[in-house]
Amino acid sequence: MYKDDCTKIDTSSVIIDESIFGGEVYIATLVTWVIVYFCMFKGVNSSSYVVWVTVPLPVFFIFIMVVNNLTLPNASSGVAMYIKGLDMDGNKPDVGAILTNGQMWSEACGQIFFSLGICMGSMTSLASYNPIDKPIIGDAFKIAFTNSGISFFAGFAVFSVVGYLQGLGSPLANKTASIGLAFIAYPAAIETLPGSNGWSFILSITLFTLGIDSAFSLLEAASTVIQDSPNAKQVPRKLISLILCILGALGSIFFSFNWGFTYFDVVDHFLNVYLMLLLGIMECFGAGWIYELADITSRGRGPKLAANILIISYWLPLAVLGPVSIWILEGSSWVGFIIFWGIHIVGVIASWMASGEKWGSYFFGIYLWGVRKLSRSMTKLSKTKGSNKREWWEPIFEIWWGFSIKYFVPFALWFLIMFSLKADLDTPYGDYHSFWQIMGWLYPLAGFVAFLYPIFRPPSREDFPPEVDAAFKEDDFAGVGAESSYAAGTVADSKGIDDGKAVEMAVQEGAKQ
Repeated sequence: MYKDDCTKIDTSSVIIDESIFGGEVYIATLVTWVIVYFCMFKGVNSSSYVVWVTVPLPVFFIFIMVVNNLTLPNASSGVAMYIKGLDMDGNKPDVGAILTNGQMWSEACGQIFFSLGICMGSMTSLASYNPIDKPIIGDAFKIAFTNSGISFFAGFAVFSVVGYLQGLGSPLANKTASIGLAFIAYPAAIETLPGSNGWSFILSITLFTLGIDSAFSLLEAASTVIQDSPNAKQVPRKLISLILCILGALGSIFFSFNWGFTYFDVVDHFLNVYLMLLLGIMECFGAGWIYELADITSRGRGPKLAANILIISYWLPLAVLGPVSIWILEGSSWVGFIIFWGIHIVGVIASWMASGEKWGSYFFGIYLWGVRKLSRSMTKLSKTKGSNKREWWEPIFEIWWGFSIKYFVPFALWFLIMFSLKADLDTPYGDYHSFWQIMGWLYPLAGFVAFLYPIFRPPSREDFPPEVDAAFKEDDFAGVGAESSYAAGTVADSKGIDDGKAVEMAVQEGAKQ
């Protein structure tokens, strides 16, 4: 970070050498919060119209920037850095060393979680406004691939500029990571281009619309959860949105000082890398290990013993081998991976034998408990209502999704957390002062406590309606979805349903039938 006089701010050897409040920055921040409020003050009735501008507009501008930037001198060098991983001197990377860098994977995973809204509540809250018969598997794949595709495409816009700066001999050409790329290297390149004011406008609008999307999506998630709680059902949505925006504006004061970038950087790192990944593990634990557990254990001594063996043989080795592999087996962490899955396979065999059931019955009924019911509900939604044909992709999706959520994802996220933890303990993140390290750690700690609080002080129980939480039937493949996502939305719109009432009415109609 730099002050107005271009002297470097020291947040490494001291907490801060001089604290300066940026009044202009905070005024711009307040204006942003006002815009966010008017984007979401009516819930999806307002935000759903805003995204018709804030989603396609930045994509259009990114396309313009890619086309222009690829024509810049030496842009090919930047593209080579992006695609081939070459360094500033054109040297080829050590692919093996890069791919085994666990911290890189955890940073990438945290970025994808943030980009897609995974474990942040935004996707869950926004999806709650869908009609209950809306197909979701296809939409999920479309969203994931479109998001990643646009991110990949945008990389050409920024790295071509890196090559351009390198050709100019700019000292900022090495700003190829994180925020420095968008807020330091790119603006520096724009200043040298013809029509720099126009390119500055395009960059500003692109970053602003992308940021606004993220902001009101996250607040929409919080607003939906608050309004769905028993104590806030009668509170107007406008008031909830106003309170959230006021709290956000007050919290933004800290980021408006000259040390605000340091504060933002540590918060961004520790939230994305630790809290998001940890919440991912806990959500998978709830969906794959807690949901339906009571049903499995109530079937008799064999299934109960089998379930307990699975739990112990998976979670205990995972908890132990995570830190052991990263700290004790440093440089040979892959050995820990093999040991873990070896123990798991032995545990599965022991669990199967204890269940006293045939393999097929055990695999789908016990090994995939919880996720089997969730995955089946998704495949049934993706088939037209009344269709009893078992499509070829159904068992593939159910096994792949179920195994991923219950077994692979917690394993991968836990090891990624361990990789990052070791890196941050060995070398303080960003070489910031210990004060800033502590401030960063407070956020995932607070989030973890907030996640655990309902376990010890659970809210009032809200059971699923009978038709939603009906007993699982192995041979029930009947479709329950609309012909398409468009058809589901059209039916809901024709009935004048909004603000989440589509789900409520569909459930009520199902109960009547």
